[in-house]
Amino acid sequence: MRLYTHDEMLDRVVGAKGTPRRDALDAELQSYLIGEAIKQARKEKKLTQAQLGELMGFIVVIYRSIGEG
Repeated sequence: MRLYTHDEMLDRVVGAKGTPRRDALDAELQSYLIGEAIKQARKEKKLTQAQLGELMGFIVVIYRSIGEG
């Protein structure tokens, strides 16, 4: 029985790096991870989305779309 690495499985199921489908998946994953990091840091500081958005000079609607990934 052959075992496959994570990258090998992604290549087989989604497509190789550089293909439109794989690039879209990678971009979506990156956005999600950034959003989760922002959310975790915000919660550690006990800030609401509105408070963090105000501190950063963002409009709350824009921050929510980023923070919720």
